Amino acid sequence: MLQNLIELMQTKRSHALTPSADLHLCHTVLLQWLLLISLLIYATYIASQYNVFSLLLEHDPTYISSLILITFLVSSSYCGYQAIYLSHEINLGLKLIDALLSGDRVTAISHQGIVSEYRNHHGHSEIPSLTSINSESLSALLEQKTSRHHEAAWFTVNLLLKLGLLGTVVGFILMINALTEVKTIEYSDIKDLISNMALGMGIALTTTVVGLVTSILLGVQCLFLDRAANFILCLAPQSILARGQAGAT
Repeated sequence: MLQNLIELMQTKRSHALTPSADLHLCHTVLLQWLLLISLLIYATYIASQYNVFSLLLEHDPTYISSLILITFLVSSSYCGYQAIYLSHEINLGLKLIDALLSGDRVTAISHQGIVSEYRNHHGHSEIPSLTSINSESLSALLEQKTSRHHEAAWFTVNLLLKLGLLGTVVGFILMINALTEVKTIEYSDIKDLISNMALGMGIALTTTVVGLVTSILLGVQCLFLDRAANFILCLAPQSILARGQAGAT
């Protein structure tokens, strides 16, 4: 996809057309995140109409579900911030390639961002401190700058799932506790026994469902971020090729 984009930008340049119309790709990850969040907001509104959240609090006196939801909201906000950051970096990278293809070296030199930093550090023999840095080291550094913050998000995905499993264990413990506390089963005690077992079962099922759903939704957001980071990793070497193509022309 990236190679096709570069070729399309070159074609438009050769026909005296501006390739800036293709720069909408820089906002893909942000638009995907906003679309997912919009669907979640709509689903939250529908759930509130059926008092789903009150039922969650009613069936989960341990507040593990509430903790899962709060963690999910904070992590989603963090993913949104990262989506904005990566969209900005992709935007700068595409504009840099556009400037290189057009032969505008002044604009290319003035560009900032991760891709520009990669291009400036690549193959500059006049800078002694940078000659020892090979392409693999630069690629590793680029990958670290684009993906280092995603580890926390992926850790939170696993954390949400494990919090849901913790609630499941707590619920089953309460159910077993309700059974072990009964010494002799009488008709008058059956109602309390069923009530206590239902409480434990409610905690187990509620926390499991909330943990699974939130971990899946947060995982989708992390996939968006990883795809954007991989796009930047492919964009950086293309800036070197665009520089060479511009020099050749």
